[in-house]
Amino acid sequence: MNLNSAAKSLMVLFLSCISVCSEAILIQGTFEGVVINAGDDSYEDSTYVNYWNENPIDTRVSGRFQYDTDLAPEVNVGWRKTNASYFSRDISQPRWLTLEYFIDGRRVKSSLDHTEGFTLVETSKGLGLADTDQPFERPVDSFSLVDLHVTRNNGGIIESTHSSFGIVEPNIDIVKGLGLTQNFSWNRAYAGEWGQGTYEVIGEKNGRSYRAWATMNIFSVTVSPQRASVPEPSSFYLLAIALVGLLARKLGRTL
Repeated sequence: MNLNSAAKSLMVLFLSCISVCSEAILIQGTFEGVVINAGDDSYEDSTYVNYWNENPIDTRVSGRFQYDTDLAPEVNVGWRKTNASYFSRDISQPRWLTLEYFIDGRRVKSSLDHTEGFTLVETSKGLGLADTDQPFERPVDSFSLVDLHVTRNNGGIIESTHSSFGIVEPNIDIVKGLGLTQNFSWNRAYAGEWGQGTYEVIGEKNGRSYRAWATMNIFSVTVSPQRASVPEPSSFYLLAIALVGLLARKLGRTL
């Protein structure tokens, strides 16, 4: 094989690698539970508009979440290397993690929502993992998500939503390592297992401020990776393609 053929083969191999590497991994999941406590702060205002249509205690909760491994922040590994957190306040990447709740079949306000005239001013998104399956140590695995989203309009009115949930499993090894690409199912079945979720929303409705919240028992979670093609290559890929092309052209001229 001459140098020209070798260069062309190298370019084909590189482009094939780029095609594979530009495939993002989206982690999608669902969870279920029940509301155990809820509130609706009227600020002693007789004209207050209640956020909950009816008392949500003892009603069914379901939810879904998604996070993009390509957009996720850099991992922070705990000193014992059994805990990891992915946390970001970067408002330029508000969708690397999304978390939604459905309470009694009703989709409550989530960080995906933007009220007209409001802009994003703060976001905190985090994912925590613990895999403590160590020799001579009782394994206690955990998985948690948090999603805080704050917007504001020109009049200074602020709206925010806070959603989070977490599970702790002392009996079964469900978390595999500290990477984002996890695939597991969890169902609470033993004493000592724990799952809890929180939801809080602050805003304005019909000209009146409101604050409502709910806490939940979580009893099942599923997590699964899904592959998705990236629509456009990054600037790095474009530059790499150009360099490989120039190399192939130069090698061809030397033959």
